[in-house]
Amino acid sequence: MTAAPGNALRLSRDRSLLVIVDIQARLAPHVADGPAIIARAEALVAGAAQFAIPAFLTEHCPDHLGPVVSPLRERFAASHIFAKTRFGAVDHSEFDALLQSTG
Repeated sequence: MTAAPGNALRLSRDRSLLVIVDIQARLAPHVADGPAIIARAEALVAGAAQFAIPAFLTEHCPDHLGPVVSPLRERFAASHIFAKTRFGAVDHSEFDALLQSTG
């Protein structure tokens, strides 16, 4: 089925996915507008949940940098949190498989 020309850029729940990347407790205080970024990420997570859009969270080397900030981390099931050791999450075949599993 082809989308109508005016709908080509519209979001579709069936073709959408949210990934929140590395908003970690040790790093967030050093990012400009950190609290605003966290608030926007929380709004995106809430919107994804409302529309049943799959959402995932990544943590870069959480052993060294700590977990993602609590307000965000608490919104995710453990199976949707991916600890990574390489900067690019898709460089991990396990993360790529996790995304592919959503269809």
